[in-house]
Amino acid sequence: MYNLGLNRPINQIVLSRKLYSTQYQKPIPSAMRTIYSNYCDQYFERLTDITNRTEAKIKKAEKIIALTIRSLQELKTLVLENEFSEPKEEIYFFKILKPKVFSQLIYYTKVKQVETTLPYYGYIKEKKKHLANELQIIGLFFQRNLDFCHYMHNNFSHWDDKYFIRGQKNCHIFDDTFQSITDEVFSTCFDYKAACLLAYDRLTIYFKNKIKNIHQQEDDSFIINEPPPFLQWTGTKIALVELIYALQASGCINNGNVSIKEVKEMFEKVVEVDLTDYYRLFLEIKARNNTTKFIDKLCEDLNRKIEDQNK
Repeated sequence: MYNLGLNRPINQIVLSRKLYSTQYQKPIPSAMRTIYSNYCDQYFERLTDITNRTEAKIKKAEKIIALTIRSLQELKTLVLENEFSEPKEEIYFFKILKPKVFSQLIYYTKVKQVETTLPYYGYIKEKKKHLANELQIIGLFFQRNLDFCHYMHNNFSHWDDKYFIRGQKNCHIFDDTFQSITDEVFSTCFDYKAACLLAYDRLTIYFKNKIKNIHQQEDDSFIINEPPPFLQWTGTKIALVELIYALQASGCINNGNVSIKEVKEMFEKVVEVDLTDYYRLFLEIKARNNTTKFIDKLCEDLNRKIEDQNK
């Protein structure tokens, strides 16, 4: 039973559909929603509760560190007890889920260290030098892992089986700093680096804010909001074109004062898809016996979801 103090056993959490914000995460397909993803949802609910409290920075960081260590230990137990149904599920866990949680530990451990030691640097010049050194360390990480950072930022997947499947040979798995909560059965060659990438992105903002506010002595919060989730259309292009034409025809966008091209370009930006051949695909839709094939399926899927939730 793993409920992080929220009074819900893990087997009840599967009802949750709330996704946490992530930088490199595609939306979770329903088939990929497992006890692991639902446990992580619950962890982030608890994390949000702590970050929203009015407490001293160091005390807040300590609570988040304790929560995250406990959560990683419980996630490890879940993995050892249940394992993964297929390689795709293991890759998703070590590429997306575990790094999202682990990055919180890396981030708040560093924040606690800085907030504890920085006041003892008496002069502003010394404080700025200390913070600049921290930024330099982060910069070195990005330089030394440039290819991997490019791989993650572009959401590539061709090396996923090497990076995020356990048991690979000749790879340094984890930092000894966190040896007590991770080992070969709960780590891959690159899940720790994926966590560092997420944490260091936020720490860069944190350190720059500290340097900027050091003269004003402002209460610069270390709670750095994460960017919105990465969204990508994973259905067929012809299905999306059908949806675009339907939305434009309905007049629901700008009271109908919008062209097909404008709606198409909006979707290209939002869900990372190239619809250069959208008109050809629309001609294919017009030639079909069922011109609303995808929209009909949407209706069926929505009704099924409503029925399932009403059971």
